Amino acid sequence: MNKSLCLALAACLGLAACSTERLARFPSYKLTIVQGNELDLQAVAALRQGLSKEQVQHLLGTPLLRDPMHANRWDYVFEVSRGGKVRERKNLTLHFDQNDSLVRAEGDVLNELRQQQPQQ
Repeated sequence: MNKSLCLALAACLGLAACSTERLARFPSYKLTIVQGNELDLQAVAALRQGLSKEQVQHLLGTPLLRDPMHANRWDYVFEVSRGGKVRERKNLTLHFDQNDSLVRAEGDVLNELRQQQPQQ
């Protein structure tokens, strides 16, 4: 009886040690993943209406997304994630007319640029 009690106690302690709650407390290496185009704010500030697609590509690089259904729209997306959680996300969408001239730009990169300009 004493032997079976010790065995049951050891089994209970062993199972309690295997809980995922305790494992989550241990630090582990989590890879930082950077995806997309990191946009330089000075290059974004140089964007003007009327620039050609080639001039925009020279300033910002190749866009991450070129939608075949919307050939006159380029999307630049930048994202940093670590451990499956997004830490930073920025986007910039550029619209061109039929003559491949830049018509307008939108996205949160422009908001960041506006916030930094008065400080300079």
